[in-house]
Amino acid sequence: MNNPLSNIELRDKDGILYKLSLLKEESFSLILLNSVSSLRDISHLDLLAKHFEELKSNKTSPIVIVSQPESHLSKFIKKNKYSFPILSDPSSRISKILDCHIKKLKTSQRATIIFEEKYKERDRFIFMSTPQKHLDFLLNH
Repeated sequence: MNNPLSNIELRDKDGILYKLSLLKEESFSLILLNSVSSLRDISHLDLLAKHFEELKSNKTSPIVIVSQPESHLSKFIKKNKYSFPILSDPSSRISKILDCHIKKLKTSQRATIIFEEKYKERDRFIFMSTPQKHLDFLLNH
């Protein structure tokens, strides 16, 4: 059976296609955020950046997916450099697939989901909480 994530292709700030199918044999984490414009989401990105090497050694390398077009990402990332991919999903496809979408607000709920090889979900933390709580979740799982 084919996992829906294996068919997902998203673009980064430069419009370059990023295929989740390439992650089939890896452990990784998806961080779903609404924007790169809100202070809370920016602090989330900064906290991930600060602990990136530790997350990588934990096999929870973050891939951030933002519900904004590439043009928004491009403007923000020109000012801020990150070691992890930040991908655009303006239609919130991923949050819908992973059941992290708030229909009434038409937005993604802030979520951190850890996957093992073959897209097997190990654990998830879906809560509109502080970036530190999401980081603690990643570091402790």
